[in-house]
Amino acid sequence: MQVLRDQGCVRHVACVPALLLLLVVAGFGYGAILNENFPYNGSEVVYRILCEIGLASLICLVGFAGVLTLYRLKLNRLREECRWLVKRLLESHLGKPHTPALPGSQREPDNREETQSAALSTKAAEPAFRCHGDL
Repeated sequence: MQVLRDQGCVRHVACVPALLLLLVVAGFGYGAILNENFPYNGSEVVYRILCEIGLASLICLVGFAGVLTLYRLKLNRLREECRWLVKRLLESHLGKPHTPALPGSQREPDNREETQSAALSTKAAEPAFRCHGDL
């Protein structure tokens, strides 16, 4: 349960840099569309701050994605361990499960050895070479 809570916390915290990144994109969109002479209209400081915030947001998002991946791997491992424990518990209480075969899916007895030995005996009876008259 702790892993699920941690994963939820990281997911909520990751929303902050995602929203900041959207605001940075909106700020650049505003500057590019509505401002004349976009990068050189006297607001270089504002655009520089927007670039820094956007870069910091991207770095944070990459870091949070890595942490979320680690939590997901840990959660998958814990779920598999729980499945194994439940299976072991059920087997100890109920015995080993017996799965009946489906009708029509039973395998025929394996007669490969008999077939191979019969093929070898017929080959031994045939001559190793034939003449034109024997064909």
